[in-house]
Amino acid sequence: MNEQILKREAKLIVQRCQDQFKQKRQTHYWIKVVNDHYDHTYNFFFNYQRLHQVERSVPVRTITESDLQWLELLIQEIQRLTEFNIEYEGFYHFLWPNAQRPIQKRRNQAE
Repeated sequence: MNEQILKREAKLIVQRCQDQFKQKRQTHYWIKVVNDHYDHTYNFFFNYQRLHQVERSVPVRTITESDLQWLELLIQEIQRLTEFNIEYEGFYHFLWPNAQRPIQKRRNQAE
């Protein structure tokens, strides 16, 4: 995919996350990227959790492009546009193609 589509996708994801961001006290906000290996898609969620409450998750976007190199560029663009932390699920044992670093360091409890 070309760079223009990549930037548009990143802007859309960040805009949808910022729409959900309420900046409440004692609340943790982050973006979660899930590798759906059954549908070969990447799902983006905006998560938040108030102190001593249950974690909430809002679906933001599903990317049908299942190319890790393209995802790496998309994540870099998202990180350039926002300061939300990014958490990964379903990427255990995967490496970023360009950086050659592990995407997800530890397996999550749900995996």
